[in-house]
Amino acid sequence: DVNTGGITLKWQAHSDSVYCVKVLTNGNLISGSRDSTLIVWNITDNPPIQVTSFTYHSNEVFAVEQLLDGSVVSAGGDMNLYLWDPNTGQFLSFTYNAHSKAIYCLKALPNGNFASGS
Repeated sequence: DVNTGGITLKWQAHSDSVYCVKVLTNGNLISGSRDSTLIVWNITDNPPIQVTSFTYHSNEVFAVEQLLDGSVVSAGGDMNLYLWDPNTGQFLSFTYNAHSKAIYCLKALPNGNFASGS
């Protein structure tokens, strides 16, 4: 709770540390983890219900961002960028070795593209 600083919702989400979270435009939450997975959660339920997951990364997931078209881009220690549908978990596109080191940040741009940084 922003006003009290108290915890309003807590659950076991991944098998390892969670490195990134993002609230999607439909109100679901997406989390990325050291366990190399991303999970989309319906957080209106307590505990939250898993909607779908994405398991293509071969290393930890450090960043996730939703683009204007509703798709999600994710990045991490495997230096790859993945574009996928957060409603179905369907893989849409992939950029192998997008950087020469781990990718730690992503930002959606107003024109529908995104920027990444390592």
